[in-house]
Amino acid sequence: MIKKHRILWARLLFLGDLSIILVSWVFAYFLRFFLTLIPAPKGIYNFSYHMSLSIVILTIWGLSLHFSGLYKFQRLTSRLRAFRKIFNASVIATLLFIASTYLFQEYRFSRGVIGYFFVISFSLLCLFRILFQALLSYFRIKGLNLRHIVIVGTGELARTTAKKIENRTETGIRIAGFIAIHKTLGDTPLSPKIIGDLLMLPSLIKDLHLDQVIIALDANDYPSL
Repeated sequence: MIKKHRILWARLLFLGDLSIILVSWVFAYFLRFFLTLIPAPKGIYNFSYHMSLSIVILTIWGLSLHFSGLYKFQRLTSRLRAFRKIFNASVIATLLFIASTYLFQEYRFSRGVIGYFFVISFSLLCLFRILFQALLSYFRIKGLNLRHIVIVGTGELARTTAKKIENRTETGIRIAGFIAIHKTLGDTPLSPKIIGDLLMLPSLIKDLHLDQVIIALDANDYPSL
């Protein structure tokens, strides 16, 4: 179920990004030629010609965004990292588009349009990411689209990992408990508490419908495995 939801959200996000790319391409044309005081010494090329290039734009930007890893959902990924991926993908796509215009001499374009398009599309894609993540956070706060996990380990690394997750409630990750490498059940200073050991892990995954297991063992725990 989690995988199906992830694929659905990724597809919606990708379609939203392509829509933004198309809108940005249209707006960049009007901004360059009609909404700016900067003259166009080479003249204004036809809007229908401009839109014919949108197929090339959507293909190049779509592939660049896809291979940047933007649609591999990682709930603990920071916004800054996502923005960096968008920027890198936009730069690569821009260079590929410019290179393609040299390969196919019949294509000509305005450098001003490309400049406006880069700024507009990058800004709108980042804004769309913020709004999209806000929507997902809202669903998760309401108890939807949650991911239930356990943490293997009870040491310092496990505690630090749990604290980071608990401080990011918008990710929708819920910790069911800790898995001890020894049989140590009952009350502990850890919160959530230890719910089992390694031998019990397979049955806990099934009984608690866990979505993920995080390994967070300290260095001194490995000899005990």
